[in-house]
Amino acid sequence: MKKARVLMLGLALGLASTQAHALVDVSGFGGYATVSMKDVNSAMDNAGGTDTHISSGYYVGADAGITLLPFLKVGPRIEYLQPQEGSVTAIFGNATIDTKLMMYDLGVSVDTGLPLTGLSIQGGIWGGYGVSTEVIHQGSISADGAGTAFVGEIAAQLRYKLGAGLSVGVDLGYLMANVTTVNGANGQALITNNGSAVGFDFSGLHAGGALSWGF
Repeated sequence: MKKARVLMLGLALGLASTQAHALVDVSGFGGYATVSMKDVNSAMDNAGGTDTHISSGYYVGADAGITLLPFLKVGPRIEYLQPQEGSVTAIFGNATIDTKLMMYDLGVSVDTGLPLTGLSIQGGIWGGYGVSTEVIHQGSISADGAGTAFVGEIAAQLRYKLGAGLSVGVDLGYLMANVTTVNGANGQALITNNGSAVGFDFSGLHAGGALSWGF
């Protein structure tokens, strides 16, 4: 009986080690995102009339991790965030606001398997450079803007192993990405609110699915 217990413990540790020690881990992910956009939404409210706030959207991305130490990986991450369109109907006419954010990050993650379940958990923290682009449409006139900012993200995935290093799972995270300065082609603030420049805050929660491959 004692030998059987030792054997089962060794098997469990072996399975956990196999799940957690892939030399390279590549993951694609995407889903639903919330965004703050507090300043933008306030500016639309102050324009008068009716408006549709920017509050959510979708995200897609991919990352790769190279194992440096047991359970510890380091690697790049690229991610795209597309919020919903905002709109204003006011005295000056109708206007829409389209915005998006592209992120280029580097981070560290920890990967550990849950013995005998086929499940593993991968979580980490990433930081890097974000580039936002904005377009305001008002009738036949449009104005373009852009901004940059430091971005940071804490994320985790619960994965189920299908076989041959392939896993599917759930992706959850929180993004910090406040682009405080967004200027138009003339170098001036794209949007102002009561005389103050308006920033675009993409910070919010992410929830979706993931497909990963470890080898």
